[in-house]
Amino acid sequence: MTDRDTGAALKASSPRKAWNLFYSAGSLIFNLFSPSVDEKLTRSRREICEGCALTDPEDRRLYRKIKGEAYACGVPFFKKMLRDPKREGCGCYLNLKWKKRFTGCPNGLW
Repeated sequence: MTDRDTGAALKASSPRKAWNLFYSAGSLIFNLFSPSVDEKLTRSRREICEGCALTDPEDRRLYRKIKGEAYACGVPFFKKMLRDPKREGCGCYLNLKWKKRFTGCPNGLW
């Protein structure tokens, strides 16, 4: 695939990209204000992610350290908006996701 082909694919998917951005922004706002879970459940979710052996199509672990103590499931969402969450991870910043009640693993692990 050439750069020209990639550009054409991105232009063709602009409505989908816009929808993903809108949906994710809404989810982020909802989760920021949703109730938190207790420390025990947060720790349990983190341990599940730390032990996750699932990999993306490039054979990299989905659970990855981003910077300092920040973790993500796959490539962070705002760096790659179009994705299949079951194959490439959801792109969420896990430090927030582990603590919020109405969240879950896209692969059903928690």
